[in-house]
Amino acid sequence: MLALLTLVHVFYALDRTIPSIVAEPVKQAFLLSDTQLGLLLGLAYGASFAVASLFIGPVIDRSNRIRLVALMLLVWSAATAVSGLATGFVMLLVMRVLVGIAEAGSSPAAFSLISDVFPAARRGTAIGVYKIGAPVGILLASLIGGFLAQQYGWRAAFLVAGIPGLLLAFVAWRYLSEPPRESSAVGGPAAAPASVREVALALWNLPGAVPRILGIVTIVFSGAGVSAFVVPFLQRVHGMSLAEAGTLFALASSLGTLTPLALGMIADRLAHGGLHRSLWFSAMTAMLALACGLLMLLAPSQFLATSGLILWQMLVLGVTTPNYAALLSIVPSAMRGTVTALLMLGANLVGLGGAPAVGGMRSDRVGGGRALRQALVIVLCFAVPAALLFARSAIQLRRESGRRAAVGA
Repeated sequence: MLALLTLVHVFYALDRTIPSIVAEPVKQAFLLSDTQLGLLLGLAYGASFAVASLFIGPVIDRSNRIRLVALMLLVWSAATAVSGLATGFVMLLVMRVLVGIAEAGSSPAAFSLISDVFPAARRGTAIGVYKIGAPVGILLASLIGGFLAQQYGWRAAFLVAGIPGLLLAFVAWRYLSEPPRESSAVGGPAAAPASVREVALALWNLPGAVPRILGIVTIVFSGAGVSAFVVPFLQRVHGMSLAEAGTLFALASSLGTLTPLALGMIADRLAHGGLHRSLWFSAMTAMLALACGLLMLLAPSQFLATSGLILWQMLVLGVTTPNYAALLSIVPSAMRGTVTALLMLGANLVGLGGAPAVGGMRSDRVGGGRALRQALVIVLCFAVPAALLFARSAIQLRRESGRRAAVGA
């Protein structure tokens, strides 16, 4: 199950990322501004993802999650393939909306399934394995987008990215079975599914949960806003061709494939001494990612920019893994789908949706050949409040742990 869910996540990341790789030829084909490009790369996907997340969480907690994953994979793969047939900006925008709606339930359902199959002590590692699918998908998107768009045009890249997912949807529907819903580490026996309002109130009352969620949303904003424009940045600022920029992004993604697993395993080990330790680790990882990202964006040479890109991509691909694992370990099983959906609502609306749009609008406002660099630096620096929020969550968890120990004594 974990292997197939990870493969589904590969196509999730592939179909989400492919527009960013072919952004420059799409911009030229439809004569788009950077603002329109930001809407296409981010807001069309992120806003539809967020709206769908409001409804998909309770559905995940009440229905057959395997069938749901297979159906959603079928829809977003078809929409990606049809994007290659787009006759204009509006049609491409509509296809991205469909991809966002369909992908909204994929990770929440997968996290819910993984949490029911793996115990809390191994959950960070299991989620780390699952999240390897993201860098692998980005790697494939970089290779497919860079090579096919260069040789056969950007439409071929969309078609090749979308069609294999249709076959995987059939495999998931046919060969995966729905596991029983288990209890959480603190939730006792599996309860009846809760409403969105009940879940939101439960999260509000969990020590450290709110700053942790806000930290995840903020670090996604920082990472997604830069990632959406990395290939155009390398083309405009360092004069690379599409194939060269795509290959470099693929290299960085390939080196980052093991980062989610490594960070998940480290978080599991740190969590033995208290969940707050994994949050301090997340805060330090966010600041290290900021430093590497600044090197990538401000370096005057291709060599230094490439070094920064590789290090930044490796860190940003895995920074959220410990936080997902810690959050899922303290919520009841009947709430996991809704909790993850609410978290991804914020991450995708504000992060994947808002960040590219903000970056594009800032680039258009500044103008000039180096405007994109300035815009991306501003977006990247949101890693600072993310680190502070992770630290705040760690402090709250530590205080709660001390309070419980005092009460027990």
